[in-house]
Amino acid sequence: MNSNRRAAIDIGSNSIRLLIIENTQNGIIELKRDIITTRLAKGIKDNNKIESDAIERTFTGIKTFLGYINIYRAQLKRVVATSAVREASNGTELIKLLKELGIEVEVVDGESEAELTYLGATMNTEHNNPLVFDLGGGSTELISLAPQKFVRSYAIGAVKALDYFGDNEGRINSSEDIKSYILDSLNDDMLDLCTKKHLEVIGVGGTATYLAQAYKKLPKYTKEEIQGTYLLKEDIKDLLYSMNSYTLGKRSKIFNLPEKRAEIIVSGGFMIYYILELLGAAGYRASDDDMLLGACLQ
Repeated sequence: MNSNRRAAIDIGSNSIRLLIIENTQNGIIELKRDIITTRLAKGIKDNNKIESDAIERTFTGIKTFLGYINIYRAQLKRVVATSAVREASNGTELIKLLKELGIEVEVVDGESEAELTYLGATMNTEHNNPLVFDLGGGSTELISLAPQKFVRSYAIGAVKALDYFGDNEGRINSSEDIKSYILDSLNDDMLDLCTKKHLEVIGVGGTATYLAQAYKKLPKYTKEEIQGTYLLKEDIKDLLYSMNSYTLGKRSKIFNLPEKRAEIIVSGGFMIYYILELLGAAGYRASDDDMLLGACLQ
């Protein structure tokens, strides 16, 4: 094992993710990144349980990740599970199953998740006290450290929004439904953030970064092209209405998105749009560095 090489795994509501880094004299080098769509949150709203096939996909995917960690001879720093495992009545089933692989899963609360996200998202930025949002499949975190500390996790996400308001093609019936979903779920104290002048916003999570890929019309997702991309709010709105007019297959093909990502990009994208509107922000800057980097470093 190389003591300078660290790995972290994120068990999210829509996917599981792996990051392997190495600390060098010249800074942090990313050695390996992988993502597998598992959809742990799908169906939770109906019976408060993770579906058995989603548990199996997660177990199989993490075995794959362990193989990569072994190849790179890295130290597995943390395996963190977020909202789907937190909320499901059978979340402990997955934790016990992964323990058979020698993995101790840390089910982090919303505030801990948010702080890890902020650490990762701002590690390589020069922005002045930005607000960071992390829109996931089952939860959304908002983090600001100045002028006062604001760390909140809300039980709303792109997969949940699609379950509530979308169809099998990943289209939503009305963007106003998403707006009401946001307004009904966010606490009034979030409005304190709206008083900040020229609010800088950094967006992390699959919806925020894949939206940047579609925004730039990139043929494929690459961190180098995505990192730091600035998306104007009004341009996001136009892009989402365009996306919402297509079937899932056409949306995936036209915007060069994986089908599983294309399925939730509209619901998640409108969530981002209305969060920006509520904050009074002109747009956001996409970051591929997020909770995973924070988990590797902390």
